[in-house]
Amino acid sequence: MTTQQPTKRPPVIKVDGTSYYDLNGVVAWAGVSRQTLWQWRARGVIPAGRKHRNRLLFTIDEANLIARRAVRLEPAPGGYTGHGPGVRRQRRLVLIYSGGLDSTVLLYSLQHEGHAVHALSIDYGQRHKRELEGARTICRTLGVPHEVADLGGLNPLLAGSSLTSRALAVPDGHYAEETMKQTIVPNRNMIMLAIAGGWALSLKCEAVAYAAHGGDHAIYPDCRHEFTQAVDQALRLADWNELYLWCPFLNRSKADIVRLGDSLGVPFGQTWSCYKGGRTHCGRCGTCVERREAFYLAGVKDPTRYAKSAPHLDEMVAHNWRIPA
Repeated sequence: MTTQQPTKRPPVIKVDGTSYYDLNGVVAWAGVSRQTLWQWRARGVIPAGRKHRNRLLFTIDEANLIARRAVRLEPAPGGYTGHGPGVRRQRRLVLIYSGGLDSTVLLYSLQHEGHAVHALSIDYGQRHKRELEGARTICRTLGVPHEVADLGGLNPLLAGSSLTSRALAVPDGHYAEETMKQTIVPNRNMIMLAIAGGWALSLKCEAVAYAAHGGDHAIYPDCRHEFTQAVDQALRLADWNELYLWCPFLNRSKADIVRLGDSLGVPFGQTWSCYKGGRTHCGRCGTCVERREAFYLAGVKDPTRYAKSAPHLDEMVAHNWRIPA
């Protein structure tokens, strides 16, 4: 895979006979913010550089690695920061698309940025299969190629979750509560990412996009930085054509995503979140509570139809988003 490098290199600094670029030069050359570069460095995903007279220096080879990482559309930790001129370009991507709020905002964001998106939904026998209807409708409206991978046969192998086992009730409450662990589907994201990676490689795409966000980490281990970094590395080794994982929402809150979606004109009313999968959102399960909280914190009107049995929003706010007794 070829990449497009910036053309204007920063000034060279000579120290002990070795050529370096300083931090400011690398930031400008790679088209990323200082905060992004510092966070990449703290995570150990770029070279640490060398400190010299109160300056942080990078060798030319190290700076090249950083610039190539930026060119690959590596998301800025903390969220989307815009595209530096001459650094980013449009990509062919496969988006794991559930039809939910987060992945729909990511779909609109990718289209807004001019990327060629192929959307992949996964039917793994989930209770809330209603989300797939929303995915089909939105992709049809946007003219986005959309496929649904039927993995219903795996349902007996993914037992132990209230999302795949009818014998287990979907718990009510906030994601911060221990009962929400009942909604974990064993290895779900790894399975979805592997399938998306296979399709992406067959389409000669350059990335798999994935809408995991910051609020997911406490409950779902397969939404953590450690997991996504490991999958990113595995995808790059899976084929002779390099494929990478793009998770631009990994450090963004749900409210941040709602604000972005609102600015992009996302039809939130067509998205589906509720794990119970009824005719309307229950307003009580973890994902419904998180959805209601996100619209409230974002200051965006929530167009979602909730069941009559759902607690009133004022009650939820007064009880710190716990279900009132």
